[in-house]
Amino acid sequence: MKPFLGIDVTTDKNNELFNGEEFLIQTPSAALASALDSSSEKALKTVEKANLPPLFRVMMYICGIAALLIVSGI
Repeated sequence: MKPFLGIDVTTDKNNELFNGEEFLIQTPSAALASALDSSSEKALKTVEKANLPPLFRVMMYICGIAALLIVSGI
């Protein structure tokens, strides 16, 4: 069943069809879709590498709490 006002009113809970496919004008090629997936995976890996090590994160939180206590004490 087609959605009414953007609400999926189908009774099939295992529906895997995308709503609004009739409005698509153009779809990306398989090569472009795979390139997008790989670049997004690389971006996620880069973000994970940019995180501080766990020891430094704990130290950051401890220093933040200490600063909050000092400021609230003043």
